[in-house]
Amino acid sequence: MADKPAGSSVTFNVRAETSFGDRLLLVGSDDALGRWNLDESVELTTTEKDYPLWMSKSIEVLEPTEYKYVRMRGDGEAVWEFDGGNRCISPADLSTASVVVDDGFFGELIGEHFS
Repeated sequence: MADKPAGSSVTFNVRAETSFGDRLLLVGSDDALGRWNLDESVELTTTEKDYPLWMSKSIEVLEPTEYKYVRMRGDGEAVWEFDGGNRCISPADLSTASVVVDDGFFGELIGEHFS
């Protein structure tokens, strides 16, 4: 029997001010994040108590991954958080079984975001 590939159960958190009817999506280079296809992305959730904090479900990430957040407006327009650089998870980040990624604010690329 083959060993399970290295990877982690990752929960993504980001703060975003949104309008009623907006949704927040997570999309990236990993299969679990839709391979940059918004139709296969992960939808984040929030609550009245937690807002403006949006959270993903726990996602099994098996390889270093680049990703971004996308705001889907109520009218269907996709607003990607920024052009240029992507957020990323490195091999070192995947060395523990469970990881919580705190990405700060939507559209703000920060250096150290793991807790």
